[in-house]
Amino acid sequence: ASTNWPEVVWLMTYPNSGTGFTLNLIQIATNTATGTNYGLELRNSKIDYINNHQFSHSDNGPYRGSRRPLPPRYILTKTHCLGFCDECSPR
Repeated sequence: ASTNWPEVVWLMTYPNSGTGFTLNLIQIATNTATGTNYGLELRNSKIDYINNHQFSHSDNGPYRGSRRPLPPRYILTKTHCLGFCDECSPR
């Protein structure tokens, strides 16, 4: 892991619940980057966030969500909780 990264703080939500919008507002308000565990979300960007170690904490993420500067202490990072399995039987 990179030693230049701030500590990761999770923003755990359900998929498609507005997390991207919330993180964008935080980036605008603080003028600092947020993070995501989902590098493929960034594939339409002009930067290869997944393969550019300047933009990732490690090979497996989290990934920096923008070119904005990293926050000094903590980076708010998107992750999802998946709920429960509809097809799993009790054990």
